[in-house]
Amino acid sequence: MSRNYEEIFQDIFYTFTRNSLFLIFKRSFSILLLSLLSLVLHAQKDSTGTSKPKKDSGKKAFDWSRVTLGGNAGGGTTSGGTTILLAPTIGYHVTEKFVAGVGFKYIYFKDRIYNYSTNIYGGNIFGRYFLTDFLFAHAEYEVLNGEFDPFVKRRININNVWVGGGLCQRFGAHSYAMVGALWNLNESAYSFPLSPQIVGGVVFGL
Repeated sequence: MSRNYEEIFQDIFYTFTRNSLFLIFKRSFSILLLSLLSLVLHAQKDSTGTSKPKKDSGKKAFDWSRVTLGGNAGGGTTSGGTTILLAPTIGYHVTEKFVAGVGFKYIYFKDRIYNYSTNIYGGNIFGRYFLTDFLFAHAEYEVLNGEFDPFVKRRININNVWVGGGLCQRFGAHSYAMVGALWNLNESAYSFPLSPQIVGGVVFGL
């Protein structure tokens, strides 16, 4: 009987958390969109504050030289568990300072303490603005699907809204290595990974 009460409580808690997250997500994602829009508009202004003149309409709108491929991969094993991460990304330089892109993420996580393992996968959209040649700001919306509770064998979706920034070392026009930290504006009991998230990787321009 106690198990039945526990299951009922978990269902009520899950429903409450899901509804609360939805409300928080709508507000956070609106802030994210407004921030990205502001960055794009700022990037389209030159140092005098005037709009850049339009380019020749005969030029192709899509430029493959502005495409970037990158991401990161890693993993580790401790006495408590094992983690494997694969996170490729593809981006496009809307301007020389602003990059918009999408990514895919796969995480294998095994917890030896609770004898629990899960395969987590999902995707994201992101914007990255270079404040200087070595300093950038980053905003990202991510959806992950997995079993995030070792006591509840149920796959759920979680919505993460990451903001932060970091440092980069360039070795080409659109190629660089980077490291940074991101904070989750939509953190909950099921959030994974925990905030702040340390990120790093290498990006290559085509």
